[in-house]
Amino acid sequence: MAHQAAVTGLLTMEVVAAQSTDPGKPVSQADELARLRDLYSAGRFSASAAKIFLDGVLEGRTAALLEPYHGRSTRPLRQPRPCRPALSRARAVALMGTVKASASPLGLAPE
Repeated sequence: MAHQAAVTGLLTMEVVAAQSTDPGKPVSQADELARLRDLYSAGRFSASAAKIFLDGVLEGRTAALLEPYHGRSTRPLRQPRPCRPALSRARAVALMGTVKASASPLGLAPE
């Protein structure tokens, strides 16, 4: 929708779309995201970001927590260290890497 508005000149602001990554796919998926960025970016619309989901939500039991939530354990979608190769690959193909994390601090300090 934003792409179409950009192509027709109706988009009145800059929009940067973050394309979702799949934690089950290899980091080479960044190459496909770069191809889609090149295909759909136009005018004020840019699909130049890759969103890496580190954790999910409490309801889906995919949030990264320091302790069980209401007696239920959770399992994050990714561990902090393994997400680094995905960020590096995104950067290599000129995609802005974004990490979505919504739960407790995970000690993601740079090495």
